[in-house]
Amino acid sequence: MKYNLLEEKWIPVLWEDGETSPVGVIGALEHASKIRCITSASPLDLFAVYRFLLTLLYWKAGLAGGVEQVRDSLLKDGKIARTMLDTIKNEMHRFDLFDDKSPFLQDLSVRDAKKKDKKSAGSLFADFATGTNIAHFHHGDDENMRVCLCCTALGMLRVVPWSQAGGKGLTPSVHNAPPIMAIANGDNLAITLGLNLVPLDVEEAGGAKWTGHFKPTRFDQPIPYLEAFTWNPRRICLPAPRKGTCWYCGQADVPTIGKIIYENNENTKLIKKGNKSIPFSWHDPSAFYPVNEYRTVRSYSEISATGQ
Repeated sequence: MKYNLLEEKWIPVLWEDGETSPVGVIGALEHASKIRCITSASPLDLFAVYRFLLTLLYWKAGLAGGVEQVRDSLLKDGKIARTMLDTIKNEMHRFDLFDDKSPFLQDLSVRDAKKKDKKSAGSLFADFATGTNIAHFHHGDDENMRVCLCCTALGMLRVVPWSQAGGKGLTPSVHNAPPIMAIANGDNLAITLGLNLVPLDVEEAGGAKWTGHFKPTRFDQPIPYLEAFTWNPRRICLPAPRKGTCWYCGQADVPTIGKIIYENNENTKLIKKGNKSIPFSWHDPSAFYPVNEYRTVRSYSEISATGQ
């Protein structure tokens, strides 16, 4: 089974002519000036997809003169350098959900977990009721819940920016308490990407961690931004899909994912300094929180998400 996010049509978009259809990552980037916007109904999915596209541009910006030059090209011409797109295509194996050696955002070293330790596919979605979380928008059954591959891709992308602290010591995303996020919107996808592709006040880009057991390269210094953009607080492994009905979008008789391996990543816990635990140092360009003051909280209200 192959399901490559660069090729498969899983991103819902609205075109400039008013038509809607799904596209793959390469299609979205190649036709960014003709796409009005991404149309996911969930703001969590919407941000996660925009962030994924932006991460790809940050990742290969050096091939087109750097972040500022890529940004200018998007804002003025609505274009992305062909060298960037071709290089991303050449790395296609990194973005397959079922690659034999390096499945996207997954850790094959945990694939032999016992059946009793597997979690509901709904674990990828904060708005699904799973485990002991019953007071949610969507009620279901952990054992039987299934999610189609388009929605599984969305759920996987949520892990990096939106993972929350939970039971059994589950660690949150790199922000610690997931903050309020903002995306600047332009007249089309190219302008939206350009507005949000900002030079970052971080000395090192570092390396993107697209697969495997995620381990931070440093604990006592600011995180390189490509590492922060691909920070994975979970050790996930997807099973082979089988036909079913998606509990997220409702599609019937399509390949779906059932229970998954969804383990905590001990390497992304808070940094220990003496008797104190402090978060990793990272200031997301889209996030609203006081630098070095954000902390894990239970978000009983919107203001809790800011860490104030």
